[in-house]
Amino acid sequence: MRVSSRAGGGSSGSAQQLKSNCCRVTLDAAKCPQIFQYHINVVSGGDTTSTMSEGAENKGRRQPGGRRLVKSLLRQVVIDAMEQHPNSFGEISIAYDGSNTLFSPSALPIPDDGVVLNVRCSARNGYGLDPPGVNNGWSRPFTVNIELVKELDTNLLQTAFSDSTVNAKPLVYALDTIAKAGIVGRRVECRGNFFFSRLNPKDLNGGRVLYEVQVLANLCLKINAKLGGCNAISLEGILPLVHDAPTILIGADVCYPKMEKNSRQSISSVAASLDRHSSKYAARLAVQSGHNDVSHLPQILWELFIEHYKHARRQPKHVVYYRSGVSFSRMDDVVQAEMRSLRKAFRMLAKD
Repeated sequence: MRVSSRAGGGSSGSAQQLKSNCCRVTLDAAKCPQIFQYHINVVSGGDTTSTMSEGAENKGRRQPGGRRLVKSLLRQVVIDAMEQHPNSFGEISIAYDGSNTLFSPSALPIPDDGVVLNVRCSARNGYGLDPPGVNNGWSRPFTVNIELVKELDTNLLQTAFSDSTVNAKPLVYALDTIAKAGIVGRRVECRGNFFFSRLNPKDLNGGRVLYEVQVLANLCLKINAKLGGCNAISLEGILPLVHDAPTILIGADVCYPKMEKNSRQSISSVAASLDRHSSKYAARLAVQSGHNDVSHLPQILWELFIEHYKHARRQPKHVVYYRSGVSFSRMDDVVQAEMRSLRKAFRMLAKD
C-alpha cells in the first residue's frame, strides 16, 4: 500500500515539527494492518497508582513544584522504562516520538486499562537544580503510566483520499513515526515548506532538523542546467531578438586573487546558450596567471561556438555578449580587448 499526497502529515516529535505538504510512505499492509497508539504519562516519584483517566496530559510530565519535565529527561525516563520492564513490551518493536506517544504495529502485552511502571532514572532534570546525589550516579524514582488510546486502521487512508471529511492526520503521523524508526515500511519522500532528513538522536535533540526546501531546489536547478538539462522555457515560446534570428547568448566573468597575493592565479569562466530558447548552455573555464583578464578567451569562444552549432545545427547571426565584474574605470579597456578576442574567434571559425 502506498500512502501519498496527503496534506499536513508528518512530525519529528514535539521538539521539532515537520512542516510538510506531502509525505509518502511505502508500507506492507499485510505486515501492518493496524497501528496501536499508546499515551505515556510520566510523573516524578515512584510507588504511585495514579491512572490516566483524568487530566493525564495536564498532570503528567511534572516534577514536584509544578514544573514540567524537560523533554530530554522525559525521553530518558521512557527509554529506561523500556529497558527495566521488558515483560511489559515483549519482543514487539516500538516507535517513540520523543514526547508522550508510543506506536507499535502489534498490541503490547499490557492490561486494557493500562499499566503503571516504577522506573529508576539517573538523568539530570535539566533545570540546573538537580536533587542531591545525581552527580554521583544516584537514581531517582519516576512513575510511567502507559495506556492504549487508539487503534489506527491503515486502510483508512484509502478512504481519506476520496472522502475529505475523514481525519487521517493521526494515522499519517503514526506512519511517519514508525517508518522513520524503520519498524515497518520506509519513508520515500517528504515535500513541502521544509525538508526533513534522517538524523541520529544527538542531532535530533539539538534541534538542527529542518532545512529550507527552496535551497535544495535551487541546487537541483543548477545541477540540472550544468548537466545539459532544461529548467524553464517561455510559455509563448518566443523571446524578443532571440527568435527573430539565430542568436547566441554569451556571459563571461573573472575571479581575481587578492592584491597582496600576486602569485595566485585568476579563474575565468564563460557560458553560452545552445538552443533557440536559450535555456540550455555550455560552460568553459580557464586558469591564468595574476590579474590578467580572459587571456584564453579566443580559444574558449571558438569552442563554445562549435558547441552551439552542434546543438542548433545552424550558425548564429547575432551574438549577445554579457561581461560581469568590470569596474567603470576599466570598462573601455575590457571592451576593446574582448572585442578583439571575439574577432579572433570568428577568424578561427572561418578557417574551419
